Amino acid sequence: MKLTEDQIQDLFNFVRKHHVEHYDLRIELVDHLANGIEAQWHEHPERSYKDARLREFRKFGVHGFERVVRKRRKAMEKKYWKIIFGFVKEWFKLPKIILTLTATYILFQIFVKLPQNHMGYYALIPFFILALFFLWRSLQLKKRIAYQNKKWMLEEMIFNQVHLFNLIIFPIHIFNSAVILNESLVMNRMFLILVTVILVLFSILVYVMVYIIPKKAEELLAETYPEYKMTA
Repeated sequence: MKLTEDQIQDLFNFVRKHHVEHYDLRIELVDHLANGIEAQWHEHPERSYKDARLREFRKFGVHGFERVVRKRRKAMEKKYWKIIFGFVKEWFKLPKIILTLTATYILFQIFVKLPQNHMGYYALIPFFILALFFLWRSLQLKKRIAYQNKKWMLEEMIFNQVHLFNLIIFPIHIFNSAVILNESLVMNRMFLILVTVILVLFSILVYVMVYIIPKKAEELLAETYPEYKMTA
C-alpha cells in the first residue's frame, strides 16, 4: 500500500508545522516518514494514515525533529567551511600567491612608515573597516533569501552570514587588548608582521565568503541538492 499524492503533501505540511523550515530537510524527513508509514501498512493494513503518521513521528522522541535538524545543520556547517577553505587555498597557488605576497609586502611597508607611537591604533583601523564591510555585504546578501518560499540550509549559510560577524571582529579584540596591556608590543617589528599577515588572511576570507561563494551559489547548491534545480 502506497501513500497518495495528497498524503505526501500532508506530510510536507506536517513537517513544516513542526518547525522544519528548510526544504532540503523536509524532503529528507518526508521520505523517512513515508517509508515508515508504508512499512507499517505492510504489517498492519488496517491502520489509518493519521495513526500510522503519529506512530512514526513518536519514534523521533520527545523533541520531535529537533535532533535531526541539529545534526543536519552541523553537517551543513562542516560542508560550508570546507567550501570556504577550498576557495581560500586557491590564493596560495600560482598566480594568486604572487598577488597575496605583494599585498602583504605593501601593507607591511605602509605600517612601517606610519608613526610608531600610535601604531596600535593604526593597526586596528583596517580591521574595523573590514568588519564593517563584512557586515554591510552580509546584510545585502541576506535580503536575497528573505522572501523565498523554499529555504535550503546551505543557501541560508551562504547568503545569511551575519552570525559570522564575531569571527571577523575577533582580531580587533586581540589587538585592542595588546594596545591596552602593552603599548611597547605594538612598536615591535614582529607585531607589525603578525598584524599584516592576519589582515591579509582575513581580507581573503571575507572576499571568499561575501563575493566568491555567493557568485557560485547556484552551482554549489545544485551539487549539494539534486532537487534544487527542479524547485528553483
